[in-house]
Order: sequence, then structure tokens, then C-alpha cells
Amino acid sequence: MKKIIIVFLVVLLAANGRSVNPFTCLKSYDPLVPEGGDTQIRFINKGATPLNLYWINDSGGTVLYSTLSTGQRYCQPSSTTHPWLFKTLDNEDVAIYIPLNNKVAYVEIH
Repeated sequence: MKKIIIVFLVVLLAANGRSVNPFTCLKSYDPLVPEGGDTQIRFINKGATPLNLYWINDSGGTVLYSTLSTGQRYCQPSSTTHPWLFKTLDNEDVAIYIPLNNKVAYVEIH
């Protein structure tokens, strides 16, 4: 098993004087990418604050799946075309993870 550490900081892009969240274009299925199959993701919050874990559905909306306290682990079945988003309890984007294959993934959020 490989341990994958994924940390993406959200950068708000300036467009015509307003902030644009780059995650708003993500959806759970891209017709150009064939379904890769089922996978398991093991998330762990190694940060200093609790985080909410959201699945980004096929409409681009977010669905809350879990709130992880500091040090808490959470195992989630998923598909390789389903993105997962971490937010603070104040609703600020922290990190995103998209499974790349159907192997078990370990994702640490710092």
C-alpha cells in the first residue's frame, strides 16, 4: 500500500475584479474520462482544526459526508471520478482530492 499525501491550498483567482473559486467547475463525472471503478479512500485530518469533508456531486454541488476532528480518520468508498473537498467549519476551502486509480488511497490533510 502506498501512502499519498495530498495538500492543495485554495487560491482564489481574480477575474474582472472579483474572486473566483477554481473548484466550482469540478463535478463527479467527466464524460471524457471513463469510469475507473470503485476505490477506498482513508482520510486523516492532521491539521490543527476540525474539517468538513464534502463529496462534489455530478451537478457540481457539495454533499457533507463527515466532520473530522484533529487526528480523526475516516474511510470512504468512492469512485475514481469523484472529487472530495475539505472545508473549514467557517466554510473556507482547504484541500481537494480526486482518486486516480482503484487502489486504496491514504490522504492526509495538514
